[in-house]
Amino acid sequence: MGKKHWEKFVSNNGTFKKTDTIYREVYFINALWIVGISISIYFALINYFLFHIFMGTLFNLILIGSVLSVMAYFHITSDYETASMVTVISLIVMMSLVFYYFGHVDYVLVWGCLIPPVVHSLLSRKKAALTVMAFAIYLFFLIYYNFYHWEGQGFNLKAVQNIFGIMIAIVFVMRYFERSRTDAIVALEIKNRQLEKVSITDGLTGLFNRTKIDTVLEDEISRASRGGHPFSVIMIDIDHFKSINDRFGHLTGDQHLITVAQIMRDTCRQLDSIGRWGGEEFLIVCPETDEAGASTLANKLLKSIQDYPFESEKMITFSIGISSYKPLDTTDSLILRTDKALYQAKHNGRNRVEVSDEYKGILE
Repeated sequence: MGKKHWEKFVSNNGTFKKTDTIYREVYFINALWIVGISISIYFALINYFLFHIFMGTLFNLILIGSVLSVMAYFHITSDYETASMVTVISLIVMMSLVFYYFGHVDYVLVWGCLIPPVVHSLLSRKKAALTVMAFAIYLFFLIYYNFYHWEGQGFNLKAVQNIFGIMIAIVFVMRYFERSRTDAIVALEIKNRQLEKVSITDGLTGLFNRTKIDTVLEDEISRASRGGHPFSVIMIDIDHFKSINDRFGHLTGDQHLITVAQIMRDTCRQLDSIGRWGGEEFLIVCPETDEAGASTLANKLLKSIQDYPFESEKMITFSIGISSYKPLDTTDSLILRTDKALYQAKHNGRNRVEVSDEYKGILE
């Protein structure tokens, strides 16, 4: 089986992706079945042709049939929970049959130490702990009721101590490994969320950055073009902001930008996306909003900035342009129309709201 076919097999013909949380478990259970079938075929041949043990051969054939049945069920349904539990139960049953027929011979009981790592690899932490505990209790009573019979054949207390010592050590190692793996995954997810936030956030204001707000705008245009959902864009420019920087320094200017960002967050709705477009310009994407709704929001923003208790010589105002999506609009045409409305607000004296009255849809 080539690498390509192997990857296809262990992923259930691509049903499970490497990014899926249980891909590791799916890979393991498929590999476990292949190994189990291979070992069973080997022992079936040995038992039949070399040792002439009919019961051993039958046992191996039953094991092969059971594994193939569970494998077929899983590859048809992709029901991992059922497949993993059936695999664990089947493994314990098969191990019990080995104990029943072979007992202590060649320390067959040591094979029971395979149960904990397999169980911990396939089941959730809680289910694995309960299953291993139940198996350990079962194994204890199995040895207890057969000890005196086996003792006469060379089995002793030291063998029991070794079996349970190995099993306990394996359980602790597996639980530590699983806990460490879980902690590492959680830490990685937290770090990824932090990196994602940094990648879409303006470092000074905490609003969306230009890249993210561009993406939001493109998504809204796509949604509107498919379903006819209205949305509007509000572009804001701080009036005479350069003079604030020149007179009072960039630290004061930065503080004003932070204040403006907070005013926008407090005034806008949760569904609105606010971004720093560049310098002292901001863009707000307002889903499910027509020009009238956007104008109401823009005037609230205008009043909020006017009412903010800046020092008189450091007062700032907004010039605001508004445009709503029209059929066949592109990102460029919508921004161009909004930018022209903003320019009109500046041309008409600043500290005001202007709504675009142009249609700039582009036929392609």
